[in-house]
Amino acid sequence: LGLKNPLSEEERKHSLRQLIPAEVPDSAVELLLGLLQYDPNRRIKPEAILNHPFLQDLLALPIKPVHLSNPAAPNE
Repeated sequence: LGLKNPLSEEERKHSLRQLIPAEVPDSAVELLLGLLQYDPNRRIKPEAILNHPFLQDLLALPIKPVHLSNPAAPNE
């Protein structure tokens, strides 16, 4: 793109934050910034994604099992 003055990390975060609803946690915005890095060498790595605080917070939430029925299946 040839940008002469790319945005700083803080400016990028602030710009993205303005587009995302306030209910979305800062950790999610930080993860998104890492995923949206144009330069693949600066992009967040898969292991870092899995260990990111946002995903760790999600993993800590209680999960309720969901039972889906298959309407096409015959009743037994």
